[in-house]
Amino acid sequence: ALDRAGRHLGVAFQIVDDVLGIWGDPLTTGKPVHGDLRERKKTFPVLTALDSPTPAAARLARLLESDGAPQEIAALIEECGGRSAALAEARRRMACAETAYELRPLLDYLLRRDL
Repeated sequence: ALDRAGRHLGVAFQIVDDVLGIWGDPLTTGKPVHGDLRERKKTFPVLTALDSPTPAAARLARLLESDGAPQEIAALIEECGGRSAALAEARRRMACAETAYELRPLLDYLLRRDL
């Protein structure tokens, strides 16, 4: 249960980190704005947006392969649903971690066992 919970929490953390790497406030995150986009990292929001059936996804792919402006790329990722899909997946992973974390019986045992 701890392994499953930890894996889900780790993925959720990384997805939120990916979102912050694009849209986060540098004063809060300590990261430069659009830093991941400048490095052309294929983060969860980017990959999800590229997989979108919208016409903007093709434009996004071209901009990622060229020297497109990070602000424009971020806007296209959001238009293609990358941001909302990433946050939804992070919430889903958190819910999975909560259900995987069924350790109450073990914790009760550890506290109440006879020595």
